[in-house]
Amino acid sequence: MKILRYLLIAVAVFSISACKKDKTETSNQKVTIEAPTKEDVTTNTPEIEAVPEFQTNQYFETLILLNNSSSDMVNIDKPKMGSELLRKEDKSKLEINGYWVSDKATAKDKLTLEVHPSSFKENDGNRPIIEQKLSLTKENKYLLFGYLNYVSLEEGLYYYFLKNEGVVVYTGNFMVK
Repeated sequence: MKILRYLLIAVAVFSISACKKDKTETSNQKVTIEAPTKEDVTTNTPEIEAVPEFQTNQYFETLILLNNSSSDMVNIDKPKMGSELLRKEDKSKLEINGYWVSDKATAKDKLTLEVHPSSFKENDGNRPIIEQKLSLTKENKYLLFGYLNYVSLEEGLYYYFLKNEGVVVYTGNFMVK
């Protein structure tokens, strides 16, 4: 209790001595501080379009509704629609595999995988963050495909296309957390 009292007295003494003005030097200089006006702040601040990382993209969501509505049928084993990929040391294990059934396709055909963030805008010059040709392996009436890679992706919602000669045959999504 006595130590606490002495400690409080010491803090008070140091505070008072620090607040006293030094009487040996006096200054007649005036200090002017200009605060920016509201107009300065609004004209100098760049506009940033905030897009939440996990916000759905209507363009992709419309394409997801069209999955398997044509003669092409794609079944994805991994990742399931809306599944979560966990980041480990800033990398995620991205594995996309499944099969494609098409009357026109042969094992010589290739699918192209394209991955886009949810901030993608149609006809805006967006480029995929991942673009990879996938080889097809024929097994009975199915054409099997797969992609496995450790990739650096920020947290958020991602969409991917599977394309055959520029035509989308499947659209899926996954989240990175």
